[in-house]
Amino acid sequence: MGVKSLTIVLDDEGRDICVLSRSIDGDLTGHGDDLKRLLRGHLITRESRSKDHHKVAFSMGHLAVTLIKDSKWGIGFFKLLPCGTRDYGEEYIYTVYPRHTASKTPSLLNLRIETLFPEYTGTDSPKNHTWTVIYDGLLDEFNPNEVQAQWECSEDELDQLVDTEIALAASATASSHLRIRTRGR
Repeated sequence: MGVKSLTIVLDDEGRDICVLSRSIDGDLTGHGDDLKRLLRGHLITRESRSKDHHKVAFSMGHLAVTLIKDSKWGIGFFKLLPCGTRDYGEEYIYTVYPRHTASKTPSLLNLRIETLFPEYTGTDSPKNHTWTVIYDGLLDEFNPNEVQAQWECSEDELDQLVDTEIALAASATASSHLRIRTRGR
């Protein structure tokens, strides 16, 4: 349950408005589910004529304030970090950004989720980890259990993937050595 995550709210130009760190339950069925519950149904609109003011934000900045205000993730487990903060020990990055129509108003919310996956380079252990997008779509359509089931694999499946990655890396290395020898003749 000590899975760390970052939540980033972007403005219309794709710049960070805020970066929030959560030090526990940062996985899809923890923080992902909480985010959906907090932000489901929200619209970004420049008009104040909406009937449901509880689900309306007048800008992404207003939405960020609403997210911070309504978050009840526990004292000490939630921090507001400087914009641009990354590599804070997170295993998941949740990015909330506007999904504009042609007129740009009203706007639904999109959610992009990235997680770290090991990158194998021909050895038994990963050389490094790469960020992989595991969901990018409407926040209201996000289903944490479905996304988790899509990306989860058993230990045997992981071993098979690792063996395949190692074999492919070894094959690519052998091919490049063969090409180098052939060019040198």
